[in-house]
Amino acid sequence: MYSDKEHYRVAMIDEYMDIAIEPETLPQAGSQKPLKPNMVTIEIAGGKKQKVRAGDILGALTGQNGVDGKKVGKINLFDMRSYVAVDRSVSNFALKKLENGKMKGRKFRAASLNNKNRLYAGFLEQIEEGKRAIGMK
Repeated sequence: MYSDKEHYRVAMIDEYMDIAIEPETLPQAGSQKPLKPNMVTIEIAGGKKQKVRAGDILGALTGQNGVDGKKVGKINLFDMRSYVAVDRSVSNFALKKLENGKMKGRKFRAASLNNKNRLYAGFLEQIEEGKRAIGMK
C-alpha cells in the first residue's frame, strides 16, 4: 500500500529486487461496517475516596440474579470514578443492575461510556439552576 508520492520508492524496490510489483486498488472505505468491541465500559460515580473496591463492584454485578462472573472484565478504580468492562451481550442489564442496586449500602450513578451524557445530566441541571439563582443567566 503506497500513495502516488511514494511511487518512486516502489519503483526503486522493484528495480533492486528485480521483480514486478503489481499495484492493487483498495476497497472503498465505507464498504465494511466497523467492528464493535466485545466489551462495553461502564463508568461508576464512586471510587477510592468513597471506599469502593473491585470486589464491591463485582458483587453488585454478580449477586442475586446478576451477571455471570465470566462476562465481567477488568475493573479500574480511581479516586472519584470506577470503570468496569462487561460483555456487550449483558451491558444493558449490568448497567441497570448498577444504577438500581447498592454498593457499600448506598446507590451510585452509573453510565455506559457510549452514552456519557446520562451520568452528568443531573449535575448539569444543578449547575444551571445555581447560575440562574445568582443571576448569571
